[in-house]
Amino acid sequence: MSNKPKNSLELQLEPGEKLILQPVSWQRLNQILVELEQNRSFRIAYADKVLEIMAPLGDEERGKLVIASLLEMSLKSQEKSWNSFGSTTLKSESRGVAIEPDNCFYIQNHQEVAGKKTLNLTQQPPPDLVIDTDGVSINKVVAYQELRVPELWIYADGALKIYILVNSEYMEFNTSPNFPDLPVAKIIPQFVERANIFGVPKALEEFESYLKKLK
Repeated sequence: MSNKPKNSLELQLEPGEKLILQPVSWQRLNQILVELEQNRSFRIAYADKVLEIMAPLGDEERGKLVIASLLEMSLKSQEKSWNSFGSTTLKSESRGVAIEPDNCFYIQNHQEVAGKKTLNLTQQPPPDLVIDTDGVSINKVVAYQELRVPELWIYADGALKIYILVNSEYMEFNTSPNFPDLPVAKIIPQFVERANIFGVPKALEEFESYLKKLK
């Protein structure tokens, strides 16, 4: 006899596959999040009672690590402070949304979360910038908009798109307000590709040299 709960969710997703469930109540969402704690290789996006469960590709996982490293190096070069919370679950019951980015950063609001081990968006502001490498979906855009995340980077198919929250809606920009002197939409994909070809250490070394030349 199985000891699994009656509504237990059993997932068998190949890398790159996505499962869509609807309608999913907020209570059921939280049950699923508890079940998924046993397998954090999956990511979720939830909005309008539609739940997407995604199994990231291996190259997406590598890409997110490289992009996060490039971003942190850029912040350090500008002598900015930050706090990162990785792929923590960002959610708001009042807005009915939840999402797990590849990484999220507090930059302007880094002091608001200093010393925090977990996030509670009823008490702290949303991250200033999030990175997502699983591609665009309506659920994701709605979730980030509803959470009022100021800046969203989506990396997919070798391209980086930058979305800035303007009047509660995202607009695509070529530059980032967090890095006004860096053409991030152009250089981030270039150095991710160099990491794929020559290895991460070599690419990061080259990026460090690139940043020094800008000073």
